[in-house]
Amino acid sequence: MNRSLIHATLAAAALTVPAANVDADIIRVVERFNIQAGDHPTHGWTFGGLTEVRERNGNPYLYGEVDTFGVALQTTGPDDNPWVGDMNYRAEGVVGFQITTAGTTDFNSVRPLGIALINDNGTPDDFSDDFGYYHMTGATYDFDGTIRAFRFPVPSQHTGSDPKGWNQYTFGDVPPFTWDDVITDVDRIEFLYYDPEFFYIFQFHYLGVDNITAFIDTDLR
Repeated sequence: MNRSLIHATLAAAALTVPAANVDADIIRVVERFNIQAGDHPTHGWTFGGLTEVRERNGNPYLYGEVDTFGVALQTTGPDDNPWVGDMNYRAEGVVGFQITTAGTTDFNSVRPLGIALINDNGTPDDFSDDFGYYHMTGATYDFDGTIRAFRFPVPSQHTGSDPKGWNQYTFGDVPPFTWDDVITDVDRIEFLYYDPEFFYIFQFHYLGVDNITAFIDTDLR
């Protein structure tokens, strides 16, 4: 497989891929990050390496190339992304996200998918004191260029103890923190194409992403 497969398939079908029917009965509002031709190259998101808006057959989408063991799509900051920067997901009623993605690697591999919610501890330019939680959804992606849509649940109304299936995620030595500290003050989102508890071989990842969507339950606001 090569990166040209991403261009052809994602552009042709990204808008029509069916998504899993997760929590569909409680969703009242859907807010979408619509990628448009001519947008800023990252449009509020980055793969940590080459990230740009590409277009094929009239459909713009985010494209990234990065040589790493575990690639992630993450927000760039509050100036160009409405869902990070001291964001209180509990008050906003955020119940999940969805992305449509397709990708290949130098050596085809199957990777687990997850989501991380990060608090920058008041220092957005210093990652060493960041803390948060990550959740592996149980879904996997085979880097064969196939377009798929994935949903990532966010239990924003959970209080007190750590939600089931969510693990603490730290980038250095930080004081003790709780789920409430993070879910009421989200500064960064990461869509993980790997499990942080495992190590993988370094290789190039060629990824396309479209239709990044936040699901909101207005009854929770």
